[in-house]
Amino acid sequence: MATNWTSASDMGGVLKLANDNTGGFFWLGMLFMIYVVMVVSMLGFGLETAVLASSFGALIIGLIMVALGLVAWQYVAGFIGVIILLILWISYTRPKY
Repeated sequence: MATNWTSASDMGGVLKLANDNTGGFFWLGMLFMIYVVMVVSMLGFGLETAVLASSFGALIIGLIMVALGLVAWQYVAGFIGVIILLILWISYTRPKY
């Protein structure tokens, strides 16, 4: 498979070149790996806290990637869903008094 280097005339083209060679999943995979590393590194604070904080961090990084055109917004919306579900779960399971 030959790489078409003509689209790499600026920094955005260089970043999109990785997606072109991997079928559009390179930066999505990188975002997921960042998310997994953040969850694992924060497990000492508890699972709910780790997933919630990592989802927020991945959401911010994902929004930057959407603005750069590297990731589709539908994938980043999944982090919003995880945040909403975890907020509902935490508010349901915590004592109210």
